[in-house]
Amino acid sequence: MKRRDFLTIPAASCLFSAMNSCQTTMKPEQTVHSISLPAIQNGDTIGCLCTAGGIEPAQQEPIERFFQSQGYRVRWGAYLGGDFLYGLSGATQERLADLNAFIRDEEIKVIVDLSDGYGALPLLVGIDFDALRTYPKWFIGYSDRTVLHLAIYKKAELHSIMVTDSVPDCINNSINNEGFPAWLRFLRLSSMNETPFFVRQHKFTIETWVSGQARGKLIGGRVSRLAGLAGTDFAVPTEEDVILFLEESDEYAYRVDRCLTQLFESGAFSRVRGIVLGRFRSPEDEPDDQIDLIDVLRERFLSLNLPVLSLQTTEKENDTLSMVLGTMVELNSDEKILNYI
Repeated sequence: MKRRDFLTIPAASCLFSAMNSCQTTMKPEQTVHSISLPAIQNGDTIGCLCTAGGIEPAQQEPIERFFQSQGYRVRWGAYLGGDFLYGLSGATQERLADLNAFIRDEEIKVIVDLSDGYGALPLLVGIDFDALRTYPKWFIGYSDRTVLHLAIYKKAELHSIMVTDSVPDCINNSINNEGFPAWLRFLRLSSMNETPFFVRQHKFTIETWVSGQARGKLIGGRVSRLAGLAGTDFAVPTEEDVILFLEESDEYAYRVDRCLTQLFESGAFSRVRGIVLGRFRSPEDEPDDQIDLIDVLRERFLSLNLPVLSLQTTEKENDTLSMVLGTMVELNSDEKILNYI
């Protein structure tokens, strides 16, 4: 598919959604299966926190103003700045306390994690998953939040929304471009029978690497973070069919290859029925004579006899995707479509 083409979604809500702009059409005769969490309503409370790296104080006001303009209340975590070790927003127990406080707060319907970078992994063993099952709510996060998405699915059996760029940047882009974040639209339509819609793809192409169709739970995130969970209670599930979404940023090709080896040898691919490859971007300082990252991915995945769909950027900065993880999906790599079932 070429740049600025339109992707027509023929059945249910498509998971390939550009963050900035989209158009929605209604066909009452078609229905979409609702996902497990209800749509958020005007007046609901959104909790904003940082489970890892902090944000600048100047970022808070536009974020709060944006959510309020959409009709929502905002509650802030206690630890937001990057004044702790390595730019973290607080010590492990402080960040964990913030997260659990939001989980236990019945009024908070959505937790938006504004963090970037490493820091979420040490929180997993202390998360109050019992409270999360009692007060289920959406979780939105990016990058290292891969580990939180997978933990939430495995321990609380809830869906969550992964975005492929930092949440503050996504909101800022929406403000500047007068767009509407796709993940916020997912939250509003999660229990509504509205489909299909047309999604404009700005700066990436969708390529079929291996033809085929498959069904499974949509699971995934950054390769390095998934590899770090191998052998733990939070690892990629092996008891059900999976459509695996993979991405990575600022990792050398040999490190990505090493992480993929860890995943393969740990059995993470034992129930994978299809693969969706998101953005893979090498560090800017990677030597030119090193193996190309895309070549690594092709060598790994073309021989698996599984449908593989690749979303590759045509520019350094690409539109952000919103992936609703934990949902049952159907992948058709020939038609270049990933749909809720």
